[in-house]
Amino acid sequence: MASSNFKVFAEAVAALNVVSDAEYATDTQRINGVVPGLASAALHNKLYKQATIMAAALAQVLVEQGQDALDSDYAALVASLKKSLVLSLNGEKPDKNGNIQKNFVYSVEGKTPDSKGNVALDIDYLNAMSFVGSVVITKENINPGTKIGGTWQLLQSGRYIRSAGDGYAGGALGGSDGFVITQKQLPAHSHEATIYGAGNHKHDIYVSNWQTHGGSGGAGYQAHERRWGATEEAGNHSHQISIQSTGNGEKVTFEPSYLCLYFWVRTA
Repeated sequence: MASSNFKVFAEAVAALNVVSDAEYATDTQRINGVVPGLASAALHNKLYKQATIMAAALAQVLVEQGQDALDSDYAALVASLKKSLVLSLNGEKPDKNGNIQKNFVYSVEGKTPDSKGNVALDIDYLNAMSFVGSVVITKENINPGTKIGGTWQLLQSGRYIRSAGDGYAGGALGGSDGFVITQKQLPAHSHEATIYGAGNHKHDIYVSNWQTHGGSGGAGYQAHERRWGATEEAGNHSHQISIQSTGNGEKVTFEPSYLCLYFWVRTA
């Protein structure tokens, strides 16, 4: 376990035996140095306490970092300070003496900073933002190639987007704008129709015809016969009917609410 022998001077001295901060700030002997025979004990207490409390605090930091803090070895104390206060630099840790032996050449993409520490880069925004096969969506009909370069193909208009995967390959086209419902797609159903019976009844008829009547000596005459009659009763009965089909077989379309945007696919 690391250890320290640095102690605080006058740590148990009462406050009245140590000059106050305000007095210490303006004391002429602090500013100009101690005059022989004139330095007060309270002044010395302040001086030594300030110096030693800082030294003890630093020593405690070293101990907590696993380094010894001993006043018997100046070089080891310096090395311990380096190891504790400079933990690493760009991933490089200090050696046993607390030094980092490395010549750092700061650069970005092979370019070193100028005198002000700046690095001028030629960033390839095209490939940084997109790649061949990527999609850019625009509200206006503006080819992305005019802004960031590359070759872009406009996706066929009127297409809805469906996520790929699970049997749907990326870039595959499918679907239609509508469909025609066939008889097989209709649910089973029936049509109701009723012909009401007329009961026992007969119909009146009117008979009109010419009849020839013979006479003596071969003479004869024709007479126009007119009379009313009636059909025989048919009994209570009903009649069959047929229901005509209807409909034009036109295509059914479904169109949810939409927002039209342009889809551009990078091809090169």
